[in-house]
Amino acid sequence: MAAPDALPLQSFLHLWESTGARSLPPPYPDRALTPDTAAVREKELEIIDLLTPITIQQEPAEALLPPSIPPSASPPFRYTIEQKQEILDHLIQYTVALRVIRAQAQKEEQEHEQEQEQEQDQVQDDAATPPPRRPTTPNHGDPPAPPTNTPIAYDPRRAPSGTIRGTAVVRPARAAAIAFAKRFSAADDTGILAVFTDGSASPSINADSHDRFCGAAVVYCDGATGEWVERGYAVPPHQGRSSVNAELFATGRGLRDAKAYIIKHREEAMARDGGGGGRNDNTTTTNNSSIMMIHTLYVFSDLQTLLTESVVERIARGAWTKVDYWLLHEFLRLDAELADLGVRVEYHWVPGHAGVEGNERVDRVAAAARPDRMYPDVFVVLPPLPPLSHEEQVRRCELNRERKRKMEEESGELDAEDKGKRARRRRR
Repeated sequence: MAAPDALPLQSFLHLWESTGARSLPPPYPDRALTPDTAAVREKELEIIDLLTPITIQQEPAEALLPPSIPPSASPPFRYTIEQKQEILDHLIQYTVALRVIRAQAQKEEQEHEQEQEQEQDQVQDDAATPPPRRPTTPNHGDPPAPPTNTPIAYDPRRAPSGTIRGTAVVRPARAAAIAFAKRFSAADDTGILAVFTDGSASPSINADSHDRFCGAAVVYCDGATGEWVERGYAVPPHQGRSSVNAELFATGRGLRDAKAYIIKHREEAMARDGGGGGRNDNTTTTNNSSIMMIHTLYVFSDLQTLLTESVVERIARGAWTKVDYWLLHEFLRLDAELADLGVRVEYHWVPGHAGVEGNERVDRVAAAARPDRMYPDVFVVLPPLPPLSHEEQVRRCELNRERKRKMEEESGELDAEDKGKRARRRRR
């Protein structure tokens, strides 16, 4: 690929701005990024490394566009995420070729300087004290290879930015949790939206790991129509192949769908009320009823471990090592955005398979959304294993307790009294 002597600065900045980078120097500040945006950011960092030793000049932006992408009429340029990544790939090839040309030019310049120095040394050979020679960069033959693309590595044990602004509620009494979930399983005119989320994982897909095909679902009852809204999602493999990731994926989708529903509900309510001029209350009148603006969101999940302790605290302690980092970012971002809208978010535990209509529906939809259920001939899983004996179940429970105890001791969370109690329990 041919490259000019210098890379156009203005065109590069325009194309880079169109990707959403906003000219932020690396490392980027902690903030929520989608998986699609992460791929674009990696390419941007590579281009920054390639451009470091290069002199840049002005040139029209269309000069750097791939042949398959027509130029936009005027900045700011607007492209799809696929076009943005294609543009960045084109720029990477462009800058790599430019680096090779610059390295070759630098090599020729160094050879020319060495020839001049040799001639000068030969002329001054009879002098008593020859002038000192300038240090030169040794010539190693071939031009240096361009730097390779190094993906951005994020430590899964590092706590994501932000904290949970919602409230987690786990009722110790199973009957009380079921009764509360049944009460809000159907929509009512109380200004509360109840969303049920669930994740589903298939049997193992190979014998060497615990990878699974996962599905997620979001279910809620539309207060305007009284009908159930059911949405199923197949969890992308790159975002985790475990039931915990499926539950976290479902919770994030539940917050996203609830946010869109609340905003739409408010806009429709304001339109029916004629823009809300002169109204100080929080209700709007329709032909059949007085519907209060939604001010509270209840998110019901049957994964109790997701609610009994803060997700951020668990990640900071390293308690969960297989939770997808970007799912946590999306979860915290949507939780904060709902709080900024003035919506109080509460995460409630609901016992599974307890006759709660919303939970039964979301469980069925999540299982149906798994790839192995939709396309069983393509996404093949291992046959189910025989049930474990009682002795094997007891042995695995002991191993899990011992593993958890070692993790807590390493993190320094057990005091002397707790260690003594556990030691006495093991001796029994």
